[in-house]
Amino acid sequence: MKKNRMLSLLMAGAMAAAALLSGCGGQSSETAETITETRAAADAKSSQDDTFEMVMSYIYTGNVPKDLQMVEDAINEITVPEINVKVTLYPINLSERQTQYNLMISSGEKLDLMMLVFDSGPAMYVNKGQLLELDGLFEQYCPDIKKAEGLAMAGGYFNGKLYAIPDEEKMGRQFGVVLRKDLLEKYGFDKYENASYEDLDALFARVKAGEGEDFTIFNTVGNGINTFQYFELVDGLGSSLASGGLLDGGRGDMTVQNIFATDKYREHLKWMRKWYEAGYFAKDCITMTDSGADLMKTGRYMGAFNWVDPTMESICTQDLGCPVSLIKITDAAAMTGYYQISEWALPITCENPEKTMQFLNLMYQDVDVANLLRYGIEGIHYVKTQDEGIVTYPEGIDASNSGYNNTLGLYGDKSRIYQWAPADPQIFTQLKEFNDSVLKDETKQSGALGYCFNSEPVKAEYTAVNTVISQYQAALESGSVDPEKILPEFLTALESAGIDEVIAENQRQLDEWLEQNQK
Repeated sequence: MKKNRMLSLLMAGAMAAAALLSGCGGQSSETAETITETRAAADAKSSQDDTFEMVMSYIYTGNVPKDLQMVEDAINEITVPEINVKVTLYPINLSERQTQYNLMISSGEKLDLMMLVFDSGPAMYVNKGQLLELDGLFEQYCPDIKKAEGLAMAGGYFNGKLYAIPDEEKMGRQFGVVLRKDLLEKYGFDKYENASYEDLDALFARVKAGEGEDFTIFNTVGNGINTFQYFELVDGLGSSLASGGLLDGGRGDMTVQNIFATDKYREHLKWMRKWYEAGYFAKDCITMTDSGADLMKTGRYMGAFNWVDPTMESICTQDLGCPVSLIKITDAAAMTGYYQISEWALPITCENPEKTMQFLNLMYQDVDVANLLRYGIEGIHYVKTQDEGIVTYPEGIDASNSGYNNTLGLYGDKSRIYQWAPADPQIFTQLKEFNDSVLKDETKQSGALGYCFNSEPVKAEYTAVNTVISQYQAALESGSVDPEKILPEFLTALESAGIDEVIAENQRQLDEWLEQNQK
């Protein structure tokens, strides 16, 4: 089988051109539960010989990879013989995902598998009746996912039911910045653990002075900028900060607070304003639409705010197109929201939930499928190095001219797939040690781990508060506006929108959950 598979991949490598494929069909207003039962019955009667044509969202940043069709063909060389599923990768830009999903589901357009990215879990989609319940399907078809995800599965539940499959290889998260390794060495920096605002400020000043006025530190752009989370651990309680959160990652006081009204948030904004005025952010950063990877290719940026736990050095080195080092700011911690950063879900438009879940499990079972989605085709988009499990670009290929760059890497059991050079060959061991350190140390776990806020009782207020946040957060957290003037205006707008009512409801639900779980 392996020999035939390699031959198939080589044949797929001869094909080129990207295609956007979509179908259409009607969708009734039946509930998700009714649809699940109806389709299960219909699928049981269908012939096992029929190949299921599954449409799967392919979330990308920047531009659609020109070799996407080539990769899709190679995947189908595996999935059709293995589970009788033919996959269509439907490209959706990260910034347009929510709008696109709403349009596709409401119109009944064919969509069988969707990736939820930075959506604070499945709650938003569940409350709109857009997702299928997965409990029974998960137990029947996903043994490999259950083994790989373990504790992280807590991030897929809402109101006690499973609606999403977390795509998470780390049992915790750690935050900081990833910066170009050559510049760190050139300007001297040795604070790679527990770096403070002051440590980074001194470094950035040296880099800016040496590289010139046209050089910018952060490639952070867009109207979704939120930098506070990279400096302070906040448990968002399986929701957005529109419903408040717990400071110190929920490892102490269980009082839900308006995070934007805290002293720590106010202090953070002062630093961001200072850095913006010093030119560390692009002057028009909140209106720029370039991808961070594309900006890094210009050579005029130093790096980005990011997760800095194991595997991120190799991932960011590939995504940003240059060797980077990780600067750790926060401690490692575990919270429900960390298991909701990227998840798989089945929309109510899914035509065959059983086959779709089989494919999802295959991504975890067969590392070749995950590697194809993450890195493309061996010999064309990557080559193996002398270190086992470590890959890099073929000769003459880099991030600027590769036909396949997947900047999100959200596929399968990421503790088993290849890592990008110059990753430490011990990365797989380091990842296991990191996970063990979080799982075995309860002081790194939020007291609200597993809790997920349901905003439905305060839906109007929650929506209004989120709207206010979208109007102010990016400008404040990029330093684009003076916090002394704008923060009071922001806080007043939050109160007018009803944030106090939302937080009170969140606290009520959390207290009830804590009592039920004896915490």
